[in-house]
Amino acid sequence: MGACCRHDAAIYMVNINKSGERRCYPMALLEKIIKNVEPDRKVGVLYDIGCSLDKFMRLRGLLEDERHRLQFGTSIFHAYVHTWTCQLDYNPRFHVGWGMTDGEGLERMWSYLSPLVSSLRYATRNHRLAALAHRLKYHNARSIQNLPTWLKKKFNNAVARHFETKDALDALLRQANPFSPGDRFTVDFFQRQWENQRNFQSAHTDAEADRRQKLVSIFKKEGALQVLRTRLSRAHQHLTSAEDMDDLLDNIEKAAAELSLETEAFTRGGQPVPQAEEQPLNDSGSGHHLGTKGKDKVMAATKSRRPLINKLIKRFNNRFANFIRNYPGQQVSNVTDHPLEYNTLKGWPLDHRFWNDGLYHHSTAPWAIDMRVREGINFVLTLERVREEFDLIAEELGRALAWAVSRYNAMCDGIGYLNARAELLRLDNGQVEVERDHIDKLSFGKCGREEKIRLIALELGRRALEHGLMVRDWASDVAWLITRCALVNKGSHTTMYESWSELVQQCTHDRSGRSEDHTLDEAQEEATLQVHIDDGEEMHSTRPGGAEGGNEADMEDEEGIEEPDVGNVDADSDSAIECND
Repeated sequence: MGACCRHDAAIYMVNINKSGERRCYPMALLEKIIKNVEPDRKVGVLYDIGCSLDKFMRLRGLLEDERHRLQFGTSIFHAYVHTWTCQLDYNPRFHVGWGMTDGEGLERMWSYLSPLVSSLRYATRNHRLAALAHRLKYHNARSIQNLPTWLKKKFNNAVARHFETKDALDALLRQANPFSPGDRFTVDFFQRQWENQRNFQSAHTDAEADRRQKLVSIFKKEGALQVLRTRLSRAHQHLTSAEDMDDLLDNIEKAAAELSLETEAFTRGGQPVPQAEEQPLNDSGSGHHLGTKGKDKVMAATKSRRPLINKLIKRFNNRFANFIRNYPGQQVSNVTDHPLEYNTLKGWPLDHRFWNDGLYHHSTAPWAIDMRVREGINFVLTLERVREEFDLIAEELGRALAWAVSRYNAMCDGIGYLNARAELLRLDNGQVEVERDHIDKLSFGKCGREEKIRLIALELGRRALEHGLMVRDWASDVAWLITRCALVNKGSHTTMYESWSELVQQCTHDRSGRSEDHTLDEAQEEATLQVHIDDGEEMHSTRPGGAEGGNEADMEDEEGIEEPDVGNVDADSDSAIECND
């Protein structure tokens, strides 16, 4: 089990040592996250059963001091199978702050890790954990490298959803409002109906719903008993022996079992089969390699389930037609969606109103009897979430740029400190010992103080160089996002954007005179550091002198080599130590 952030990077993972997703695992993850974020940071938790976890914590008083900054929700692919009262409290599409986040990042991560299943099935525990750690580390590194691309994709998806929903809402706003003669539908009307619906549902609690369901169950049982009395009074006309009775009961049990299997196969744990089966195909553009075999498996699974889905669609259409015929005055749904077809059902997103459409026979309010009102409510809420998505993207972009600038500056400051430290050690004449610092406390085997600084400086310079390359890769997508998010005119972001622009110029200038080959020359690195490590293999010279050990001219050249000073590294060196300027 694990936890990931909004852009699907892994945060923490835990081992499940017993069967089942016990509540101790999400609690451990949540407590770990809270301890490692800022005290005033809001934390939103999307979980398949986030509603259950929230109630569990409230009943037992867990993390009471942190409740004010915790918000729970259910992941969007599972939200619609929860009761309507549950969705009113935990569906992220109905609440402020979630944007268009779907909460399915872990499902995508499990898909990314799935190639390890076969190879790790018989591996040792340590090998298994190491393989998972390495793959997750690469996954997170790739997420950082592609973060602007991910934000750009999310922005484009939000724009497409905005125009799609806005066009549908505009068409609805041009229609006459039967509940306000002489007027048309308005956004304010839909918002008021949404508040009325929430207030109505809050008054009809789960206990009331359970009571109604029990009454319905009692009425059904009474009807079944009446049918049994009638049939048993004429049993001699239908049954001739005990064997006939046994056969009848066996057939009933067999039919019930088949119906249960069909229901389970269709729901697939709460997800509609077409969308659930084809989810890997839809996510393939995010960088997850599915492959030809994987696509064939997905298509085969979709094809095998289609007859069952068509059977259920046919049953639904028949029952809908019967209901309309028997109750012509009841407005239960948008008749344009019926008769329902497979391709239409397949094209609906998982947050489509169809999955939450139902009968509100205990209310005569507009939201309960008119499908257009429910559509309008859904459109208004979707537009609100899209606007939140734009704000979230702008904030995430600002934090990403601030991180990139601060990390680069921190590495430059570190290199500057190492340069100054190396200069002090070089000028030390032995009379006054240079005071020890945190660098001296690091264990580097038998390396001396100067040698240790050279090692750290080179590694820090290499990482600064890699970070600069990442900044250059980010530049085009960041520029595209900044112009559309209006980040320059958003108060505190203005200074951050200026720092980012300076960083891009500096990284571009630092690389302008370098070779296209960014790899370090290992021989030059060894000569610079004067670190010769015996790895157990013989060293063979590659000089024109031929034999191991070299000729005299080569030896003289080696003796003439001077050890370079860390504080005066050439500006063209790949160590990038010049960034402290």
